[in-house]
Amino acid sequence: MSENELLNTNDPGIQPEPVITPEPAAPVPMEDSVPGSSSAESETIELPNEPTHVASPSSRHTNVKTKGFKKISNEIEKLAAEHKAGESYDFRSFFIHARQIIELFKKTRDISDAHRKELWDKCRKLYDGVVHLRIEKYPTSDAISTQLKENTVELIKEVIHFIGGAYDKTTMQSARDKFKTMNNHLVNRTKSMHKPDADYCWQAFRKCKEQLDKKAESLNASAMEEAKGYLATALKGFESESNPFEAMKIVIEERNKTKDLILSKEDTDEIIKQFNELWAKLAVRLDGFKLERKTKREARNAKRKQRKATEQTLHLRDAERLDKLTKLITTIESEIADLEIKRDSASGEEYRTKVQNWIDSKKKKLTEFSAVVADLKTKVSVFQHEATPDADDKSDKTGEAQ
Repeated sequence: MSENELLNTNDPGIQPEPVITPEPAAPVPMEDSVPGSSSAESETIELPNEPTHVASPSSRHTNVKTKGFKKISNEIEKLAAEHKAGESYDFRSFFIHARQIIELFKKTRDISDAHRKELWDKCRKLYDGVVHLRIEKYPTSDAISTQLKENTVELIKEVIHFIGGAYDKTTMQSARDKFKTMNNHLVNRTKSMHKPDADYCWQAFRKCKEQLDKKAESLNASAMEEAKGYLATALKGFESESNPFEAMKIVIEERNKTKDLILSKEDTDEIIKQFNELWAKLAVRLDGFKLERKTKREARNAKRKQRKATEQTLHLRDAERLDKLTKLITTIESEIADLEIKRDSASGEEYRTKVQNWIDSKKKKLTEFSAVVADLKTKVSVFQHEATPDADDKSDKTGEAQ
């Protein structure tokens, strides 16, 4: 960007920087101070043509030299005598004292217009003489002022170039920091420039400020569109995920993405507001999901208890039946043994055949009962194993997983 483009004076928004008289302050070393110059140069104040005042009606048209007249007159005499430094003056203390006298003019009321003008002319003459001495002692050469202007404009161009390259929150903050540093340099350097050169630099500064504002506005607009995209993704996840915990992960992830975006305070508040509304809906769904899961868990527990109660009843019945069948098998085995003795001791073939048929019939029953007993023993054994505490815990965990 050329200096003509940078300082396009046809732009109605560019106006010369007004001359701002700084408040008296302790001299501060500056890296941009001009060789041969002094902080005293920046201590001058512009005296008005006439001091503003409110004269009391009683003293407005009188020639009596009042206490106010004498007080101001004494201060002017001190101003002329107390700040001498050889053939010159201590300019800093002189200009501070001069400012105090100006305030005294404004506050003093018991003094006529003629006396006020007399004292003002005297103060003005003294002041102008000291200003002339300061200019002679601390001249600012055209070459120094021009060099400062060129250096300052070059610094402003560098900041404008850096602003143009900003693309995210971090680089934009760096651009703002560089702009702030440049502004501080500008304030210090223009104190040692001729007014036209200072005006030129302030115009360049305004162009730089415009570039900064435009870049921030542009990045904010694109960032807002990006933030809306993140919000839309979060809303889609909220609507599509049946599990609110999964939906929560999506909302948190998309919301975190907005933290690095360059948004204005208004846009930031709007995005936060919409995410908070979505989060509130998610919290309601989460509460419902937890309640539903609790209800299902309680139903499973009740069902499991009912199943255990039924199983306990069946177990008791099976155990009782197992005990009866076991005793019955013992009885049948005893009967078979007795029948075998009778069979072996029988004298007739017909009786022996009848006893053998009894034995075969009882053995058949014994086989059937033994099969039933084996099945009952298995059921009882399984129930007793499942009834142990470890098995109950495992069953509970399985139910939770379901």
